[in-house]
Amino acid sequence: MSDAEELVTSWGEKNKQSQDGDDYDEDEKKQRSSSDEAEESAGVRGEETEMTRQSQVYSATTDTLFSKSQTRTHALSLEWVIGMTPALPVFSLQDHDQLVILYAGAHIGIIYNHTSKTQHTLQGHCNPISCMCVSEDRRWVATTERGTKNLVMIWDSYSGIPVQTLFDCHPDCGVVAMAFSKDTKHLVTLGAEDVQCLCVWDWTNQKEKPLCFTEINPKYGYQEHVLFNQNDSNQLLTNSDSQVLLYSRAQGDLQYVALNFKKLCAGGGRDASVSHPSPADLSQTVNKAARFPNRCVFHCRKPQVLAATAAGGLVVWDVMKDMNENQTVPRDRIKVISLQKDPITVLAITDSCIVTGDTQGDIKFYNDEFQLVMWYDEFNLDTIVSISFSKECTEGFLKACTLEAKPYIFRNFVCPQSAPE
Repeated sequence: MSDAEELVTSWGEKNKQSQDGDDYDEDEKKQRSSSDEAEESAGVRGEETEMTRQSQVYSATTDTLFSKSQTRTHALSLEWVIGMTPALPVFSLQDHDQLVILYAGAHIGIIYNHTSKTQHTLQGHCNPISCMCVSEDRRWVATTERGTKNLVMIWDSYSGIPVQTLFDCHPDCGVVAMAFSKDTKHLVTLGAEDVQCLCVWDWTNQKEKPLCFTEINPKYGYQEHVLFNQNDSNQLLTNSDSQVLLYSRAQGDLQYVALNFKKLCAGGGRDASVSHPSPADLSQTVNKAARFPNRCVFHCRKPQVLAATAAGGLVVWDVMKDMNENQTVPRDRIKVISLQKDPITVLAITDSCIVTGDTQGDIKFYNDEFQLVMWYDEFNLDTIVSISFSKECTEGFLKACTLEAKPYIFRNFVCPQSAPE
């Protein structure tokens, strides 16, 4: 073979190898491109899934939850929950076009549509639900539990989707009570520790620590109920069997002052309906209804704290706006108003009315001057455990003996009763 022929042959072989290499590089590029497209597609699908999940909450309405068909993912999907936790309240979520209520059954929250006879379950807790609360507009539901590794879960009641989870808010023992502020921006949790801790959370942001918190001195008793002031979200209260604590976070940190029953002294006016009882008498009336913790509220219009007693009365404190821990409420700012004879087990506020439930199953409405305006006593109920009012309302007129009948706001309500002993 000549040198020219060897050169052509060599060039041909190199050219072939080069083409084979180019083909290999082209195949690799195609594979990489296909892989990148797959990853991008997966990312897009993930974003779309997240956007879809977000849009399900954003676009949900009061009809969304029970309009979609219930799909079962496997054979052990929960079909129906029978029974409820009697120690926890029942909440009214809707009652305009359909009657929807919320209650707990062991580890599960149940949204029950009485109109369509259907349930939607809120599952996610490992321990029995210890307390629940709902926002002012009934859109958001918070559930929590006792025990270690506890969760606080916030749900969208329109879609049934959990939108936020707070881990280990009170890691030792869990939560005994909680409440939303009126604007729903903040959630307060009351721990079940030996030295209880009260925490205020900005739950709409991804924050792992509370905005503010304080530890409660055990000498004030075991606090079981917590509530925001509907007129001032910087004020809160908690109560035990015989002690009310008033909190303020106006200065940034959380401070509290004790509204002690034992500080009340005899004396004062001689009015038949307003008196200043002795500490022994008041302590006895309060302790009779110790099993019903939701008996303290803020007045709907005035800077007052109200506590119901088992003697059928109200203890009323006129409180200053910015009280510090060392201050006490003067004697002339504390009074007891006699409302009824039967022990009061539930005290609630709706619109401009003060509402009581009692051991006889009666529900009574008083105006902001503590005058009786309406009552329900024909239901033949046992002891009222809680009262929850609907967000929808209609305006009507009360039958009055006077020439002028003032308009009155009517709201439907749900009132579970205790089991007869």
